[in-house]
Amino acid sequence: MFHRIVEASPSRRTLFEATLVEANARRLHCYLVGGAVRDLIRGHWSDSHSNAAADHDIDIDIACEGDAIALARAVTDRLGATLHTHSNFGTATLELGDSRIDLARTRREHYLRAGALPEVEPAGIDADLARRDFTVNAMALSLTTELGEDGETEPQAGTVVDHFGGVRDLERGLIRILHDSSFQDDPTRLIRACRYAARLKGRFAPATSRAARRDIEFLGRLSNGRFGDAWRLLIADPAASGALVQARRLRISQTWLPGWQVTRILAAHQNPALARHWNVEPAQFYWALTGLSAAGAAPLDEIPQRCALTKAERRALDAGGALRAAKSGLGRRSAPLSRIVATLRREPAAATAAASVLWRGVAGHRSEAFVDTWQYVRSPLSAPRLIELGVVPGPALGGWLDALRNAVLDGNLPPDGSAEAERWIQSRRRLPPSPRGSRAKPEKETEP
Repeated sequence: MFHRIVEASPSRRTLFEATLVEANARRLHCYLVGGAVRDLIRGHWSDSHSNAAADHDIDIDIACEGDAIALARAVTDRLGATLHTHSNFGTATLELGDSRIDLARTRREHYLRAGALPEVEPAGIDADLARRDFTVNAMALSLTTELGEDGETEPQAGTVVDHFGGVRDLERGLIRILHDSSFQDDPTRLIRACRYAARLKGRFAPATSRAARRDIEFLGRLSNGRFGDAWRLLIADPAASGALVQARRLRISQTWLPGWQVTRILAAHQNPALARHWNVEPAQFYWALTGLSAAGAAPLDEIPQRCALTKAERRALDAGGALRAAKSGLGRRSAPLSRIVATLRREPAAATAAASVLWRGVAGHRSEAFVDTWQYVRSPLSAPRLIELGVVPGPALGGWLDALRNAVLDGNLPPDGSAEAERWIQSRRRLPPSPRGSRAKPEKETEP
């Protein structure tokens, strides 16, 4: 069973096998937990993770009934892997090549107040699973076999530990909390519930749905940073569109910031895979969509602080608003193409990409053409050739490159017509003889 999670990556296989060897040598019982367990149980690993290019993004989480940091150090000594530790929570991250494995000591958690970070203490796998958010996440696969003190064998490798009906809920597509105060203990679980429901194409169990609507006000106990981190994970999730639909039903955005709404249009168009195709971060793509689609009363000025946006995310939000204001001009058929491109070129890639998928009509077609083609149009003459023709290096050089590119965009020059471009320049000004020109005679060197 386990070979399926490492077969596509030699470095992950090396990390995984070395971890099990060191764990067995220390009689340390380890379990696979998290999303890898869900995928293996559902038999979807080969479907959802067959793309080798994205294989390094697979999360391998291992829970250890003992010192996970010491185990990680032993693996590091064996392989020379990179190690990152977090002693407060007893966790460690191993990195080798493009692969990583997260190790964590099994633990018990206590919440002193709603929305606060938990206090933790070491515990066994049963307590560790009981602290988790949903039944579909409260499962583990035993990775090692250990002889107990009484001589009895602990769970065999490959045994599923499932005390809360996670396998059953996984089969039925149900998101179910483990106890009634789960959302009160950690309100970010409200956002995670939307993600998992979308991922599994499932729904909330009835009691979980009632608890979510009852406890939605506990979102207000979160810091801006914790809410922003949880929301960033939602909008970057492969199932972000469906997760936003779930969040819309719960009115998460309005609860967090009155007046902020996730529209149906925005939910339908948030596509992290498409954003990455354009080398755009999904969160920046989302905030650009927000700026583009915001209604007049939307609290755009308050979003950056309340959602703890990064500088790039804030710029994408602002750029979306700027393009929304410029849309009528971008859709004017009489506007020169060079002016359209100049307007779009001023904004970050997240905003122009978002406009290309959100807008329809002339403005939409032009935004799409800019993203696909127009932004790559260049001057038919290079900077070195312009210098040979007598253009002085400096601001003037950039101006001529822009002018030549604009002439191509407006159909006044062919894109590969260097001879036509030279004549075009000559017709607009008299160039002085250039000492750097290909026909210039070398000056005679003189002694100082």
